[in-house]
Amino acid sequence: MVRLRRNIFASSDVGGIFMMRRAVRAGDDYNRVYGGDANIRLPGTIDWSSFFVNTETPGLSGPRYAFQTSLNREGNFVHVKAGLLSIRENFNDELGFYRRTGVRRWSTDIGIRPRFESLRRIGIREMHPHIVWNYYTDQLGEQIAKRLHTGYTFFFNNGGFAEYSVNTKFEQLTEAFTLHPSIDPIEPGRYGWNEHQLRFNTDPSRPVSLDFTGILGGLWTGTQRTVRFGINVKPSYKFRTSVNLSRTHGDLDGPGGTFVRELWVMRANYSFTTNMFVDALAQYDPDRDIFNANVRFNLIHHPLSDLFLVYNEQRFTTDNTVPAGRSIILKLTHMLAF
Repeated sequence: MVRLRRNIFASSDVGGIFMMRRAVRAGDDYNRVYGGDANIRLPGTIDWSSFFVNTETPGLSGPRYAFQTSLNREGNFVHVKAGLLSIRENFNDELGFYRRTGVRRWSTDIGIRPRFESLRRIGIREMHPHIVWNYYTDQLGEQIAKRLHTGYTFFFNNGGFAEYSVNTKFEQLTEAFTLHPSIDPIEPGRYGWNEHQLRFNTDPSRPVSLDFTGILGGLWTGTQRTVRFGINVKPSYKFRTSVNLSRTHGDLDGPGGTFVRELWVMRANYSFTTNMFVDALAQYDPDRDIFNANVRFNLIHHPLSDLFLVYNEQRFTTDNTVPAGRSIILKLTHMLAF
């Protein structure tokens, strides 16, 4: 992979990227990804960001590109952002991640940040009514999904926050979808529902802090009750760790539509120095009896340049003989000025 970037004007930049995967035995098995991007600072605190990426893969023809463009105004009181992302049907980036192809995403993010001295005296530093709306269409303009987040956030003087939001969701399925192994698949069709969400975080600078998310409302053909709870421990400035539990109780239409889904997540970080640290992430899924672990060592050997050593492991906690998945990855990046 090669990444180039050049500063232009006062505070803008343009760049390019090239990535390639090639099989060592089959000469016609390869994947190339290349493109460019630009971040232009316009007058009036307006930023224009865009990228265009094309891919080449044997056997795929027709449009194989993706692009995104957005305008953003980030002010102290008002922020407004609008953008378009388009991924064509034959776009194939084997070194990246994307949920689907043949889709366009129209997005907007709008909010205000009023601050009142009367509220600050009772511990509320800032309010933030906002919307984050995303509409998804196919390349012909037919709607296939939407995610509409409408929320009101209170930021406290101590760094914590509380938020209430209503989230409207819509999804068009073209094939059956298995939400949980204990219930019947959801049949193809058009589904829409609303969720009411409450989030709360305590002061993150404390040695012990808490975060909570509760969701009530619809879920595909039925209803859900979801709780996410986390505890964060920071005994020193060098070490921090957290444990999080996510639990969803769903009740979908039809016989046998009730299920419970849990996920445990543990994280830890230790900083040896300001340019050398190690991260660890572990996940346990009791429904599928899967344990995943990831340990990453990061050394910043040069400004904007890193050495990563990553170890991944996946294990099934049942008595079957499914082999474990393991990998060790070494990655080196180096920034060159020109």
